[in-house]
Amino acid sequence: MTKRTEQEIEKYLQEMPLVEDTRSKEEVYRRVQEANEPQKKSSSLNKLLPVGAIVLAIGLLFFMINQTNFGPSEQQESSFSSPSTEQADRTDDAAESEALEEASPESGSQDTQTKDEPSRGITGDEDALDERSESSSFINQPQRDFLVVPYKEPTGDILVPISYVSEQIKPLQVLVNELQGQVKPIGPLAPVEWIREASFSFDGDVAVVSIQDGKQQNTDRFLQELELMLIPAGIETVQLQNRSVPPDEGVLEQYILQSERTSSYKRYETDSNSYLVPVYNDYESLEEALFDMKQGERKDGLEPTFPETYSIESVSVDKDEATITLSSEDEWTEEMITAMLATAHSFGMSGVQIDGIEEHDVGKYDVTKPISLPVSINDQTE
Repeated sequence: MTKRTEQEIEKYLQEMPLVEDTRSKEEVYRRVQEANEPQKKSSSLNKLLPVGAIVLAIGLLFFMINQTNFGPSEQQESSFSSPSTEQADRTDDAAESEALEEASPESGSQDTQTKDEPSRGITGDEDALDERSESSSFINQPQRDFLVVPYKEPTGDILVPISYVSEQIKPLQVLVNELQGQVKPIGPLAPVEWIREASFSFDGDVAVVSIQDGKQQNTDRFLQELELMLIPAGIETVQLQNRSVPPDEGVLEQYILQSERTSSYKRYETDSNSYLVPVYNDYESLEEALFDMKQGERKDGLEPTFPETYSIESVSVDKDEATITLSSEDEWTEEMITAMLATAHSFGMSGVQIDGIEEHDVGKYDVTKPISLPVSINDQTE
């Protein structure tokens, strides 16, 4: 091939015919860019392909080495751990089975008692009672931390309220049932006869009392005993049933308890103790009843609640709250305060403010603030 000089090439180009390009410069630039893009993409792809191949090769190599060196040991370890796991599972199952066998007799006994034994008022297993106390049947019941049980002195003429006090507030049904093993003679005092055999159930302020027909020899005295027991518990109506016949046929009578029966409280003394007892009378006012507590009852052998040296300065009543102002050079006792509070409750009071006592506490009472009624009388703790 003949090599041309630059002069010859220039002359040759000048002799060629003129060629005109009708494209704009923008179009030419776009065409140039489109022509260069495939080259860039191809160049980038060409750079990535080797790197990806290397990574893939390393990954396959690692996988093959791992399978060769560690696969059998893992399988062996799995075969060794499996029996111990199964043995542990069997041990746990055996322990659980033994625990269930130990618990099943007691659980069955409780279930049998709960399902098979009817509610019998002042009888029942304590654990079953705790379980039943959480049921909805106790929601519509008064809640109390004490229950009054009527007792009699030897002649039978005087009723003595004995309060069985619980450490916590409980539904009335539970409280009554728990007295089964606690109601017993106290010195010369004995509980009324029907209290041991009676069954109780409660719905709001209504009590259903089931007794053997003929046990209440004196209806007026029987109602007085019921009032002494149930009015402090918040009961207003008693439905009396005969236990000798089915419940739907055994309704003897329905009584409205006389919560307006007013009384003062005086002292009944035994050789070893003294008790507050109610003295029913047609008092015209709380003040009259409180002043009468300074007098004895000769016909019944009752002593004054407090002697003449103790003074009741004033008594004021505002709706169902009373304020009693006292004065004395001697100390007031818990028994004196209890007697005044119980007397105020018989007049429908729900709270009493005691003034005129320098001490902060008198027995179980904080006399610096109003005291809620009713209060327990002649306490016997659980």
